[in-house]
Amino acid sequence: MRVLLMFLLATMVWSVEGQRIWPIPSTPVAIAVPADWNGQRDHAGAVLVLRSALAANADEITTREQGIIAVSLQPVKEEGPVAFAVRCRRDLERTAPGLRLTPSEDLVLGGRGWTKQAYRMQVGQFEFSQVLYATVINGSGICITCSSTTEGFTRWQATFDAAITSLGRSRLSLDLK
Repeated sequence: MRVLLMFLLATMVWSVEGQRIWPIPSTPVAIAVPADWNGQRDHAGAVLVLRSALAANADEITTREQGIIAVSLQPVKEEGPVAFAVRCRRDLERTAPGLRLTPSEDLVLGGRGWTKQAYRMQVGQFEFSQVLYATVINGSGICITCSSTTEGFTRWQATFDAAITSLGRSRLSLDLK
C-alpha cells in the first residue's frame, strides 16, 4: 500500500494558480509551466517533455516555434554538478550541428548549484536557440533544456525563466515510516 501511495504521489501532476506542476521522476524536484502546456513522460530519451500549446491560428505558432522544455536524467558516478555540466557541454560540442556556445553561468536554485549553458544550433534550414541547465541531485545528473527556434525563443523566454525559477520551490514529500 505504501508503495502504491508513493507511486501515485510521485507521478501526480497538480495545478496551482494557472500553472501545472510536474514532478521530475526520481528526484525531489518539480517544474511549473503554464496550465495549457502539454506533458509527455519517457519521450525521445527524456523523462519529461513539456510543450507549449499551439495557437488556434496555425500562423501564430508553428510546431517549430513551440516552447519546449525537455528533462533528462543521467547516472553519475563520482561527478559533482560542475563536472557533470562540463560533460554535458562536451556532449553538445560533439553532437550538435553548427553549435555556437555562449559563456556558461553558475546559479543557485533551491539551495543547489546549477550551470546554465545557452547555445544555438542549426538543424537543416532552421536555427534553434536552447538553454541547458545541469546539476547533480542524489546521484542523478539532471539536464533541463529550454528550446525553440531562434525567432520563437523570445516569445517563450519569460515562461522558460519562470519554469526554471520554479525548480527552487519545495516538492511534496512524505515519510511513511
